Amino acid sequence: MANNTFNVSNFLSELKANGILQTNKFMIDIVNKDNNLVQAINLRAESVNLPGVALDIQSIRRYGIGPVQKMASGVNFPDVSISFIDDSVNTIWKYLYGWFNTIFQYTGNSNKPLYALEYKENYISDIIIHVYDTAGKEVTTIKLKEAFPTNLSDVSLSWADKNSFFKTTATFAYTEWEEVIIASKIPAPSATADSTPLI
Repeated sequence: MANNTFNVSNFLSELKANGILQTNKFMIDIVNKDNNLVQAINLRAESVNLPGVALDIQSIRRYGIGPVQKMASGVNFPDVSISFIDDSVNTIWKYLYGWFNTIFQYTGNSNKPLYALEYKENYISDIIIHVYDTAGKEVTTIKLKEAFPTNLSDVSLSWADKNSFFKTTATFAYTEWEEVIIASKIPAPSATADSTPLI
């Protein structure tokens, strides 16, 4: 019979051997955008939520009668929010504001007709989230494909906030995400015959 007693020494040994991945070591890249902003975006991204995934589930009776079985029928990817600490001239906020106006022309400050909607292929961009361990080695890389901003949060200003920073937060939609496998990381497990879905 297996010994299910919790062993503190084994637990501590495992932690010492494999460490703990912290959530404060990451970097953001927005691909194919203004190169002058790359460093600002990389260094000033204060927080981001690594995307999740949710399956669409249908409840069916496989033989028309009997117990209900749940089966996957699709997949959904939740939006991702990124917060930036802006610089002294509001560069990142202005950049994101301009991106919104590229998608839907609502200011009348361009050569496009007012309220013109741009083609999606002209305003999407991949966003890459790099996650690092305590030694600075990249351990996880997530690519958000065909991303674009859907919401630019309001910023509260107050005379009383003498020690607060101007933080710009934007929410991004995207088509799908994937983990990018790089040579320095542990390879993802390959599919085997045992993992073939049963239909």
